[in-house]
Amino acid sequence: MNALGLTGSTGLSQLAGALRVAPGVATPMALQSSRQDWAPRLARAQAVNAVPGLMASLFNLCGHAHRLCSQLAIEAAAPGLLPAPQQVAQRLRTETAQEHIRRIGLDWPRLLANDGDELLAAQAQAALRACPLLAPAASALADPWHATLVWLQDHLLHQPATTWHGAWQTSGADWLLDWSHRHDGWLAPLLSAARQIDDGVPLDPASALRAHADASGQRTLAAALALEPGFALRPQWHGACAQSGSWTRLNDPTPYRPLTPWALLGSRVAELIRLCLPDAAGQSGAGWLSFGSLATGPRQGLAWVEMARGL
Repeated sequence: MNALGLTGSTGLSQLAGALRVAPGVATPMALQSSRQDWAPRLARAQAVNAVPGLMASLFNLCGHAHRLCSQLAIEAAAPGLLPAPQQVAQRLRTETAQEHIRRIGLDWPRLLANDGDELLAAQAQAALRACPLLAPAASALADPWHATLVWLQDHLLHQPATTWHGAWQTSGADWLLDWSHRHDGWLAPLLSAARQIDDGVPLDPASALRAHADASGQRTLAAALALEPGFALRPQWHGACAQSGSWTRLNDPTPYRPLTPWALLGSRVAELIRLCLPDAAGQSGAGWLSFGSLATGPRQGLAWVEMARGL
């Protein structure tokens, strides 16, 4: 740190940058970022086998996805240079489901509950401790998915997970509202209370980021990343801001359903259930999340993965 002329917490905050959100302000001014584009600076002159670990450390929220995506891009640019990543679909499935569970159990009670609702937070933490998918390695099941579906029924939904998911697919936010009013436990009352602060304005489903839907979009994105200065910090898609999240998946059979900010919470619960269901290509389990890569030029590659926070 001293070599950079930075000391104390002020220096660290300057190094990391900040995001400032202005609710109600028109895009793109609603989000201002002072973060810097560290990836190309830190990766330059590094040995290629060090880059995946560097990306995972630099972007340590869902670092597993950044590591995996980096490995896929290197394999596309120079096949055989490094060992190709294995079990990609299963790794994405596991890490994404675990991240959904942590955010639902840790963040939602803290951010959505009424002040001082310690009982609800305690119930959520007890549920996390009982989750088979979060068990320590020494006691983890070889195949935890069925047990996690049972856990969802007993600790979160208070009904079969497949029943909840089927109703969500049919009725969306209307089902979420009905379920949250009628069920006990900690999650349903939490979401019922949070409904009161929903602004009721749905996101424009046409702005969902699906740059990976075809080779043309992939190459357009690759060219923008390579040739447009600052694109990685302030990206646009087709000239406008795009949204990315668990409600924008390429395999979603209803990709243009408008959802309000509150209803987006339901999409995360629905995806968690999908990930726990048996594998079916494009539908559930390890077949739900999309990933891929392609060579974009001599020793150049692009890769993408869908993960907990989006694309």
